[in-house]
Amino acid sequence: MAHGRRAIAVALAALGLAAPAQAATPLRLGVAADVGEGASVPTEVAQVARTGARWLREDLEWNRAEPAPGRFDWRAFDGVVAAAAREGVRVLPILDAAPCWAAPAGTAPEECWRTLPAREGTLARFAAAAAARFGPGGAFWLAHPELDAQLASPWLEVWNEPYFPTGAQPVDAARYAQLFAAAAAAGRAANPATRWLAAATTTYTASAGGFGAWAPALRAVAGDVDGLSLHVYPGDRPPEGAITAFVDDVLDGLGEPRPVWVTELGYAACAPAEVPGRCVPGDTRAAREERKAGWLGRAIDELARAPHVEAAFTYTLREYAAPFHGDLGLLARGSVPLPAHAALQAAAARWGGAGAPGPFSWPPAALP
Repeated sequence: MAHGRRAIAVALAALGLAAPAQAATPLRLGVAADVGEGASVPTEVAQVARTGARWLREDLEWNRAEPAPGRFDWRAFDGVVAAAAREGVRVLPILDAAPCWAAPAGTAPEECWRTLPAREGTLARFAAAAAARFGPGGAFWLAHPELDAQLASPWLEVWNEPYFPTGAQPVDAARYAQLFAAAAAAGRAANPATRWLAAATTTYTASAGGFGAWAPALRAVAGDVDGLSLHVYPGDRPPEGAITAFVDDVLDGLGEPRPVWVTELGYAACAPAEVPGRCVPGDTRAAREERKAGWLGRAIDELARAPHVEAAFTYTLREYAAPFHGDLGLLARGSVPLPAHAALQAAAARWGGAGAPGPFSWPPAALP
């Protein structure tokens, strides 16, 4: 099956129309960095910029931005977007972290953030407000004429890893699809220049029990899906073949071409005995860091050559003390660049890390 840019070009050719210049658009390279908030944000964003990547993926936490229904406080995320713009970096917002007032009745306070909201309308309102503020021509950019408004991201993402119990409760593909469709429709209505990424994977285990495919639920709302957000962690396997096979499996499940954004990509230098199957091979930490860097660079090359993939975000900026997740970073403690940092810089030089947005890939304006 042909996907993404290739499928669009075929469709346009069938109509006797010239294909858009999308094939020439460089791969958007970014870092899913978790830059936090406050005084450290400019320093963290500057570290991202030094990698050569020109995109930053960050949580736009609903519970912080709308602490009470209809009362918005954008200060934390404003700070991230402003710091990024000063470095020439775009921010991909992830709309997640539900406030307790939006969660189903009886949800424990400590569980609200990952609990899917009880009503679609609450998330839809938040998505509309976020699009109106941070999307192209949005209120944030109008309030900051000193910043380059061309750095506004047209793309927004709805929820982080709703297919895992650590990301969403309940894990329910159909429920996520309903929420996504409502959010995307409201966001587009508030700012027609925005495009919306749906979280996607191949299979999942539902909270209600049972093992199933994720894509059929998204297929039911495919008209609202502008692109797919995928997370790719090949573990102890080299990137060749495995990564693009996973991407193609997800697209085959959807049954329709869509742009793919790999919004988390990583190899971990953890000790294989600690986390079997999830760490790169190597007898020493230094050897594993070198292999991690080599495989990361090759993974980006694989994605850059795949016509349906439009973005790749490395996870994450800094290593920290946690098995696997803490071993994925580009910087060691003390901000010492690891070999993976140089690998990302080299990839940015090869594939155009600035990642100018170019024409939107879906839907093509020439198609009905």
